[in-house]
Amino acid sequence: MENKLYVEVEKKLVGQLTKENDEFLFSYTIENKNAFISLTMQVRAKSYANKHLHPIFEMHLPEGYLLSIIKKHFSKIVKTDDF
Repeated sequence: MENKLYVEVEKKLVGQLTKENDEFLFSYTIENKNAFISLTMQVRAKSYANKHLHPIFEMHLPEGYLLSIIKKHFSKIVKTDDF
C-alpha cells in the first residue's frame, strides 16, 4: 500500500504528504506562492521533513471515540497509525 496523501487548497492540488523510512515528508507540487497550507510552511522547492506528523496535518486528525472506530474498522485491511 502506498503511503501518500494528496493535499489540495481551494480544490487545487498543491502538494503531497508521504511517509518514508519513519519520516513524514511534505512536498509542494506547484510554484504558486499563495497556495501554502500553513503560515509556517511556505511554498518552497525543498520538502518539509519531520519525524512526527506535521502540526498542520495532526490538528485535523479525529480524536477519541471517532479515531478508535476508524482504526478498528481499517485494522483488518491496513496497518493503522496516524498516517
